[in-house]
Parts: sequence; C-alpha cells; structure tokens
Amino acid sequence: MLKSCKKCGIKRKDTEFYANKYMTSGTENICKECKKQYTRDLRAANPEHYKKYEKTRWDLPKREALRKAYRKRPNGRAAIKAKGERFKQQHPRKAAAWVIFKAAVRAGRLAKLPCAVCGARKTDGHHEDYDKPLAVVWLCRKHHHQRHREMRELGISP
Repeated sequence: MLKSCKKCGIKRKDTEFYANKYMTSGTENICKECKKQYTRDLRAANPEHYKKYEKTRWDLPKREALRKAYRKRPNGRAAIKAKGERFKQQHPRKAAAWVIFKAAVRAGRLAKLPCAVCGARKTDGHHEDYDKPLAVVWLCRKHHHQRHREMRELGISP
C-alpha cells in the first residue's frame, strides 16, 4: 500500500515510514528520509541541549540496569572478552600500542594534554603510527574521529 509523506509529498510504501503504535494508521505521516533530516536539523540547531541530553541519557536507571543485566548473563562477560580477543587477533599492532600507551598514562610517564585543535580538556591519545605507541597527538573525541576520517580518505593507515 502506498502512502504520501506529509513533508515531501512523495508516495511511498508503508515500510518507508516508521511504525508508531499511537497513530491510527500504525505508521507516522512523515517518511523515514524526511524524519532523519528533521532530526539532523533539530540537533544542529540545538547542539548544547543534545550534548547535555546524551550525557544524562547514559546514566538513566533503565540503561544502567540493561548494562548490568548484560554483564550478568551467562555469556555476557564471555562475549565481551571474546570481542576483545577477536580485536587483538585482527589488529595486533593497534592492541599492543594501546597496552603500552595505557600503561604509560597510568604510571604517569605520559601526561594527558588538552586537544591540539580546540583545547578541550577531555582528550584521547591519537596514534599516527602504531609502531610508536608513545608518540600520540591529544585530540578531543570530535577531532579524533575527524582525523581518522581524514586518514581514511587519504588512504593512510597508521
């Protein structure tokens, strides 16, 4: 069955609309593409609000309970450990660099610095070369992800 999107006016299949149990038709009146764009625009217009929202959402009792329940499942901890082991097998240089890097930070041999781009205080160590585990550039999460995107686009592999 085809249905018109109230935003773009394009006729689409029911599967191209999000389900909504509160609506009489069972689906929303705006297609998935328009809904996604609306959400992106809303988040771009209110970045501080959503930054605060995401921080508080992590600590909601429901989410905490889900995390605890996952860890308590018979295979929960085993699944987490298996995922780590798979990562070590797939990326041995990266895993070894992280171990050395984390140990140096814990021991105080390597001090955390503000973001090299924006000066933010909450930073991650970025490795340009995993063969040099203590040669890091301190970047905030946003600039760290941005740097990895740039490296992928340039075809550079650390």
